[in-house]
Amino acid sequence: MHATQATPISTADRAGAMPSAAVAGPLHRPARSLDAEARALSAPRIEHKFDRVRVHCGPTALDAVRNETAALAEPQDIGAIAEAPEEQPVEAVGGAETMLAMAGGGGGAGGGGGGGGRGTPKAKPKAPVPVALITPVLFRGTLNRIAPTQTTDIAVVVANLPSGAAVKMDVEGSGGANGTATITAGASLGAAGVATLRGGTQTTPGNAGKLRVRAKVAGAVVGRSFGFTVAAYPTDYSDTFVADLDTAHAVGVRVQDGWKSDGSGSVAELDQVEISERVDIQKRDNPPFTSDSGTSATGGTSGYLPGTDLTKDSHTYGRANIDMTGVGAVVSTLVYGQLCIFKCKRTNVTDVLMPKSGYTITHVVVNLPTLHGALHRTVKRGASVTVEGRTATAGSGVAESEIHTL
Repeated sequence: MHATQATPISTADRAGAMPSAAVAGPLHRPARSLDAEARALSAPRIEHKFDRVRVHCGPTALDAVRNETAALAEPQDIGAIAEAPEEQPVEAVGGAETMLAMAGGGGGAGGGGGGGGRGTPKAKPKAPVPVALITPVLFRGTLNRIAPTQTTDIAVVVANLPSGAAVKMDVEGSGGANGTATITAGASLGAAGVATLRGGTQTTPGNAGKLRVRAKVAGAVVGRSFGFTVAAYPTDYSDTFVADLDTAHAVGVRVQDGWKSDGSGSVAELDQVEISERVDIQKRDNPPFTSDSGTSATGGTSGYLPGTDLTKDSHTYGRANIDMTGVGAVVSTLVYGQLCIFKCKRTNVTDVLMPKSGYTITHVVVNLPTLHGALHRTVKRGASVTVEGRTATAGSGVAESEIHTL
């Protein structure tokens, strides 16, 4: 439709005559903008924004509309509204009821429910499209990762599923450098439910996040999870006694370190992982312990080492740094805290806390001046600790040195 000249809809009829007194009266009264509901319903149907339409309301205005129904309902009046220039406000008498009637929406003066060729016929409603919302992969507190040989449950929420249809779940991108994963339970869901994901071969470095849990209905994809990676992380640090250390220069204990993969348990799965221990001082009595060395901050620990190599660790304190001058018959302690962090090339994470890697390393000096003098002992024990702002749960194992005479 097209109009060469826009006119207020209340002042035009099919003969182009001036409005009657019943219509002209309301036009001289204050008007308001068309309400938001009417604009939202009418604008798409007759392709006009209605942002400059002004509405006259009240019983008088509605009576005027009813008296002028024939003129207001003509198609050329609708065209005038659709083509009104931006600078010229368009006035309408009535409210949402009138505007919807003109747009073919029915229920008002001049409506007719879109029949008789007026307005745009209503399109047949389309069937709603099925949609599946899939929660991210979460394994032992890490997001978008699954360990090899392990499983985790994925929640699936389904909307608009046709009666009798099923949601088929699988893993998109599985195979090759992406690694492999499979759905072992919940591969077919008739409604919202849970699918079980199992990790297979690990992802090759450089291919993180290329696997997705996928939902299909009748062969069409209706949902995907965020991308995830198959990768093993280290966990469950352990220490066992290896040897007592008592030399002319230092006293302490040597331990065998251990940990495992959170996949099958084999450290061979950690071939793309490196591990570093972090140590700080939790408590120090000075005297007799005069040195604060032996921490990560003072260079007393190693950097990152291969996750496949189980190490041995020596925890010693220099004899020269234990000064008993002026110390009475007391028990003095120096307590270190230790935990481990790691990085993984498969997932591109770094400085991640290793679960169950916390320890205290305690040097104890008992001063018995009237008996044996000062005695020393070192004890390493699994404990929950906070080191450099990170908190680890306890590792396993206890290792104790012999008693050393200072």
